[in-house]
Amino acid sequence: MSKLSKVISCILAAAVIVSSAVSSAAALTSVSAPNIKLSNTKSGVKITWKKPKGVKRYVLLRKVQKAKKFKVLKNLSSTKKAYTDKKTAAGKKYTYALKSVNGGASATSASKSIVRLKAPAKLRFVKAKSGSGDNGLQWEEPGYLKWNKVKGAKSYRIYRCEYDGKKWGAYKKYTTTYDTEDYYSIRSGKYTKFRVTAVNGKSESAPSKPTKKRMELSGSEVTVKREDSGVNIKWDKIGGVDKYELYRSEDEGAFKLLKTLDSKTVKYLDKDVEKGVYYSYYVIGVKDKMKSEKGDGYIDALYYDDCDYAVELGEHNDLFSSVYTLMNNLTNSYNSLEFESSDTNILKVNITKADDGSEIIKLVGVNTGYATLTVKSTMDFGDGDAETITDKYKIRVQDTPVYLTKLKSGSQGSMKRLAVPVDVRGLISLSENALLLTSSDTTVVDVKTKDNVPYLVGVKPGEATVTVKLDTQNKTLGEFKLLGDFNAEFKVLVE
Repeated sequence: MSKLSKVISCILAAAVIVSSAVSSAAALTSVSAPNIKLSNTKSGVKITWKKPKGVKRYVLLRKVQKAKKFKVLKNLSSTKKAYTDKKTAAGKKYTYALKSVNGGASATSASKSIVRLKAPAKLRFVKAKSGSGDNGLQWEEPGYLKWNKVKGAKSYRIYRCEYDGKKWGAYKKYTTTYDTEDYYSIRSGKYTKFRVTAVNGKSESAPSKPTKKRMELSGSEVTVKREDSGVNIKWDKIGGVDKYELYRSEDEGAFKLLKTLDSKTVKYLDKDVEKGVYYSYYVIGVKDKMKSEKGDGYIDALYYDDCDYAVELGEHNDLFSSVYTLMNNLTNSYNSLEFESSDTNILKVNITKADDGSEIIKLVGVNTGYATLTVKSTMDFGDGDAETITDKYKIRVQDTPVYLTKLKSGSQGSMKRLAVPVDVRGLISLSENALLLTSSDTTVVDVKTKDNVPYLVGVKPGEATVTVKLDTQNKTLGEFKLLGDFNAEFKVLVE
């Protein structure tokens, strides 16, 4: 080989060595970009990430609100995996990026933004309220959650967790609201806690401090039915209770505990009843010394002798007949009422026409004894799909006076106490604030009102006839003008 060839070979070999060294150095100084996550904490905005390959140090960059350029916020060692930016202002938007550095090599993460939101403070329960208005009608406002407003928040998320009897479950999103208060829901018998976060777009604050544990018990709808062996009381199951307490009142007196029953029992037959005595019942559920609300959890029922209704011999347009007269006259061509007696030698139904074309329904006691009165109510709204509801009543015809209620001297009783079938009592309850009562002898039976609701007062022993009308004064009745013609009578005995 010539001297020139040797020189050229040495130069090429050196170039290869240099090139290889440069490539090795570049490989040693490569670094990957991190992936950052942002979250609001109690003390500031927290930036977290996982360590990428080849990193020797980090440079944390930050851009505030409307700024155009990033500025260096902090230089961090390669051992760091999180940093909390405490120099933040509530309601402002912050954008962050994290640069990985290794010698002369670097790689920057994708930028991410967050609105600095503080956790809602003073989360608390506000108690339910109730009262009565100037018109005498009762009102009730349920309890709700309330917290302080958070600067920068556009909405709030409510989270809820429950206790299963052994441990607390995870907080789960319950609802979103745009106000600093909202109604809450607690499943009956479940200990529950709530937390709230502030939200602005994709930014969410740390959760508030949790509420104290809270448990509520729902009320129960009670149905009462008179049977030959007593009064049968049934109620809806209340979730989570340990037991039920059944209370009873006699002749609208004080309620007293009748029976304590286990949580699996939802009915009871009250055999300790007397004919002609008025009984009321309600049920409450109990758990850990907490008792459910009565609310609508009671219904009135009269154990009225051995029948649903009683009439004297002769023809009477009493309260029972008057209610059905009203119902019949309020119907139109798509509705009708039909009456049938099982024994017309005992009981008949007479329907006559008044001068204004309305019908008057009267029960006629022919002979003493018992008969079943069947009432069919047919509703057909013209679409060919008619519905018929059938009610049957056991009615006694007697040759002695029939008192729809009895009072003791000095006592009082509401219209609910009347010995009438459930559907008649239902109409009374619906219209109670519009009833006008007049006593034929106020020295025996007087009429008073409380919260615009009438009630009877027994003054001294004797009997009086009470007339019932519907208060239609100053009301636009329209097609229901027949309401103004409603008129009924019943006898009251004061003992």
